Amino acid sequence: MGARIAEWFWRGASLAKQRESVPPASERAREFARRARVSIDVANVAPTSLPLEPSHEAIASELYRQAAYWAACALSDNSEAVSLEVLQVWAGLDEGLFAPPEGGVATSESLRELARTGSFTHFAELSSDEQHRARLSLRHLAETLLARFDERSAVLRSLRAQRIWRLSLLMLLVVGVVQCAIWAMVAHRERSELAAGKQWRLSSDYGNGGCSSPEQQCPQNSGYFFHTNVNDHSPWIEFDLAATQQISTVEVENRRDCCGERAIPLAIEVSTDHKHWQVVARRDAEFSTWNASFPATQAHWLRLRVLKPGILHLHGVRIYP
Repeated sequence: MGARIAEWFWRGASLAKQRESVPPASERAREFARRARVSIDVANVAPTSLPLEPSHEAIASELYRQAAYWAACALSDNSEAVSLEVLQVWAGLDEGLFAPPEGGVATSESLRELARTGSFTHFAELSSDEQHRARLSLRHLAETLLARFDERSAVLRSLRAQRIWRLSLLMLLVVGVVQCAIWAMVAHRERSELAAGKQWRLSSDYGNGGCSSPEQQCPQNSGYFFHTNVNDHSPWIEFDLAATQQISTVEVENRRDCCGERAIPLAIEVSTDHKHWQVVARRDAEFSTWNASFPATQAHWLRLRVLKPGILHLHGVRIYP
C-alpha cells in the first residue's frame, strides 16, 4: 500500500515506462523541429509582408514545404549518429498525416507529392488557385507533423505536471496538518494557562500606568502591566490561583521598552498556605523572555520577587501545569 501511494505521488514507474515506449527526442531532432517552427513563422508573415507581390503564395508554399521537411526529419531522427542525407523522411510517415485540409489539394497523394518534389519554381508556375491550395495544404502538413513530434513529450510533461501537482498537494496537506497541530497545541496551552483571569497583587504600586488586577492587557499597558514603587525593599507580584494546583512552567516577559535589568535577580516562589514559600526557579541574567521550568509543584499562590531593593515591572506572566 505504501509503495502504491508513493508511486501515485512520484509517478516514477509511469515516467520510466513512458520513456521506454517513446524515447525522448534527440538534440538533433529538436534542432530540426526548431527549424520547422522558424520556417512556419516566416511563411505566416509572407502574405501580409508582400501583399502586392503575385508570387507571395509560391514563396509561402516553399517555406511551408521546408517546414514540413524539417518536421518530418524531427519525427524520423532519434539518434545523433543518423546522417540527414540518408533519411527517408517522407517514406516512413503515416498516410494519415497527409490528409489534406478543407480548401487544399484534392488527395493525400497530391499533398505527399508536393512535399516530396515541390520547389519555389514549381509553385510559381501554378495558377493562383493552385498556389493557394498548395499553400493551405503544406501549412496544414507542417503544423500536423510538428504537433505529432510534440506529442512525444506531451505525456512526459503531463506526468511531470502530475508529479508536481500531487507533491504540492502532499506538501499542502503536511503543512495543513502541522499548522492544525500547532493551533491545537497553542489552543491547549492557552486553555491550560493558570494565570489568566486570576487576581494578582503587588508589594507596592507606583501608581502611574499599568493594568488593574486581574488584567495583564489594557490600554495603559505601555511595555508593562504593573509597576512597583521606587526603592521597594524587595518588590514582588503575587498570583492567587484560586485553588491548590500543580504547576511546572512559568513564562515571564520582561518590560519591553526599557530597564530590563531591574528584574534581576528574580525568584519564582510558590506557597500552599500563603505563609511558607518555596523558591522553584531563579534568574540572575537579564532576559526579554524567561521560560522557567521546574519539577511539578503544588501551589495555591505564586510570587515573582526581585531579590534586592529596587523596582519590578513585567510585560506578562503565564503559568502552566
